[in-house]
Amino acid sequence: MSLTRLFSLVVAFDVLGLLVSGDGFGHALVSGTSISAPFPFVVVQGLAVLAATRYRAGAAVLGLLCLISVFSGTSDGSYVADLAAGERVIQIGVVAATAMLGATALRNAIRPPALAVG
Repeated sequence: MSLTRLFSLVVAFDVLGLLVSGDGFGHALVSGTSISAPFPFVVVQGLAVLAATRYRAGAAVLGLLCLISVFSGTSDGSYVADLAAGERVIQIGVVAATAMLGATALRNAIRPPALAVG
């Protein structure tokens, strides 16, 4: 799956998490919730996706950002928060999509570009 499609999946889960979180919209948008990332961070990830589609260094930065995003839940208590089953599914979706995005970005950063044939 491409970086842009994986990022679209991450954004979809983040928006869904934002909508069902029940926190104040402004606070949840800026600070994030247990089931959504802060949207300023999502914007930075989006810029890194744009860079990663052109440059290997951009892909490396995107991989690092995804790693930070996945492991931030351990330090802020998001993964042990008391969530309903549906909220937990959204959280798992956000984490899984972000992990897949990061793994794909790191693969693109490490793998040499394909040679054009023809």
